[in-house]
Amino acid sequence: MAADIEKAKAMYPDLIFACVHWGEEYQLTSSRHQKELADWLLEQGVDHIIGAHPHVVQPMEMRRDSISGKQNLVVYSLGNFVSNMSQVNTDGGLLVKMEFQKDSVITITDYGYALVWTARPAITGKRIHEVIPAFREYPELPGHAENRRKTFVKNARELFRRYNKEIEEYFF
Repeated sequence: MAADIEKAKAMYPDLIFACVHWGEEYQLTSSRHQKELADWLLEQGVDHIIGAHPHVVQPMEMRRDSISGKQNLVVYSLGNFVSNMSQVNTDGGLLVKMEFQKDSVITITDYGYALVWTARPAITGKRIHEVIPAFREYPELPGHAENRRKTFVKNARELFRRYNKEIEEYFF
């Protein structure tokens, strides 16, 4: 990873993102190892980190360098986008929004997340998987499917209210 980061730096990019496959499956919070690796990646010059693997959403944080004021977004797990998993909390994920402005330096001007839920054939009776924004009710879903969507949204929002640092939900 260090060699890859150095190769990236040698190309003089505006920003370096690390997309990391990490964390323990089905754990709703980041592990000590994830936090330590995030610290190391940021120390090496990575600007923002997007994580995946646990199959559930995990909290996010906006970190600020106390000296330079630079902001670094760390997303520990995007959860599942399209999945056929049926365990609680595995039927949804995140869209992450980041907007930047480039002057003499690059700054992040806006950021947030939106929850999405995957309606599956086994739950809806339809022949396709459908990714839907999780923030609104869907009366067209069968009752048990709408209950699963509501459970995912409730659990994710409670988790993020408790653990997110400076990251707010947006609605598209």
